[in-house]
Amino acid sequence: LKMDIEGSEVPALLDMLASDTLRTLKVKQLLVEFHFWDDEQFSGFVKIIAGLRKQGYMLFRKEFNPGNGYKCGEYAFVKM
Repeated sequence: LKMDIEGSEVPALLDMLASDTLRTLKVKQLLVEFHFWDDEQFSGFVKIIAGLRKQGYMLFRKEFNPGNGYKCGEYAFVKM
């Protein structure tokens, strides 16, 4: 599953984690472009990382976008 939804990734993923959507859909890999525009976005990112870890996902790649002042990055996770 790839997500590039320009700042809406935090509420979308928090909802997916709370509703067990990733498990229901049997998502094996997840690629998300996270935006770090403010502290709220970063706080949501931290909650998502913890939630993904609890559901058995491991971060295996990250790449920051230098063209955006390093305020966004792509993170790839795999289900263990």
